[in-house]
Amino acid sequence: MNDFQPYYSAVQLGADKNPSRGTVIATGTKDEMDALWVAGEVVICWNSNPAPIKRISQESLAKRRKSRTKNRLEKKFPLFAEELFERELAERPAHFEGKRPEGDDQ
Repeated sequence: MNDFQPYYSAVQLGADKNPSRGTVIATGTKDEMDALWVAGEVVICWNSNPAPIKRISQESLAKRRKSRTKNRLEKKFPLFAEELFERELAERPAHFEGKRPEGDDQ
């Protein structure tokens, strides 16, 4: 009944030596990750419950991006918010259509 199956990650440490700010270089079994371990440079981390990535639809993403941008501009520049928002839409149309960057297939 216990479905405890940890997964392991090898993390390249940054300059501050904080694993939470490091770069994941590989994931796999404990033995695979132990082969990548380097003292002071690569640490092995484990997690028992990898949460699936929740994706929202392209339409929802577009609506959210527009709303957040408009709210941010209205808060910072209330007199010019509408004009600045139109400029943002013209400069980055793909971003505000909810398109994700190339290679972002998570």
